[in-house]
Amino acid sequence: MPPRIGQRKARVDAPSGCRVGLAWSAHLRGVGGETRLARVGGLASCDGRGDAASGEGNYEEALHWYERAAATEPRDADVSTRTANTRLQPGHAAAAEDACDSAAAAVGDTLQARRRLALLYVNQGRYAQGAKLAEQLRDEGDHSESVLAATAVAQLNLGNMRSAMSAAAELLERDPKQPEGLLVLGVGQWQAGQMREVGANLRTATSVGPKRSEPWSDLAAVLAIGGDFAAAIEAGSRALSLEPGDIQALYVRAGCHLQHEEYDRAIADCQAILRIDPNHAAARAQLRQARHR
Repeated sequence: MPPRIGQRKARVDAPSGCRVGLAWSAHLRGVGGETRLARVGGLASCDGRGDAASGEGNYEEALHWYERAAATEPRDADVSTRTANTRLQPGHAAAAEDACDSAAAAVGDTLQARRRLALLYVNQGRYAQGAKLAEQLRDEGDHSESVLAATAVAQLNLGNMRSAMSAAAELLERDPKQPEGLLVLGVGQWQAGQMREVGANLRTATSVGPKRSEPWSDLAAVLAIGGDFAAAIEAGSRALSLEPGDIQALYVRAGCHLQHEEYDRAIADCQAILRIDPNHAAARAQLRQARHR
């Protein structure tokens, strides 16, 4: 089973000390912050507390403070994008979509806010919108890490491998350990049948971002294809400890449990997938296989 081309998220590594699982939220604290905080007196305290909470992975607390900040300044693009991204973490998808729409309405032409919005679109699964905005920014000469990461991941999910690999190559030319670049390159190597290379890149990605689920999930898939089912279960479990709703990790782990004749565990993983996506045909087939062993 190949890496989950349809579910990749765009995140850019945070400065040291920030939680990597919410890594690209570091970009929500950048350009223009001081000006905004000076202008809106009640916003600074709530915003700062939200940043501190999200940096520690306390997403519900961060959401509380961002929503208070939004009540103070409902049209503030920075607050809207922070709120939307934070809502993604606990899994409040509908609320995150509403906040994303609010961010789009508030974003205007501010360069940093447009970068944030491109990443937010990609993390929302709005790949066409993210790719379009990232392309506009690149046409304007913006080749920042944020824009390249959004481009690579959006184009990957849209199936435009040439564009995705081009953006990944540019990312890796700047930083050979850039996570989005490594993950997109890994999918390209997978499609080319370069299994040794993709495994090496994914192991590098797990060492660079040990608190991100995606590299562990993809590594689990590579290990399973190679027949190392015990190691695949371990990698899949690591991914699920970071993101319990990682469908690929659940599916790979279920298949490995079947190989080990651990049928009850395979059933549990398949059922977990179907609670998230009731129409997941492969999980249904795997569940039938486990039940009729």
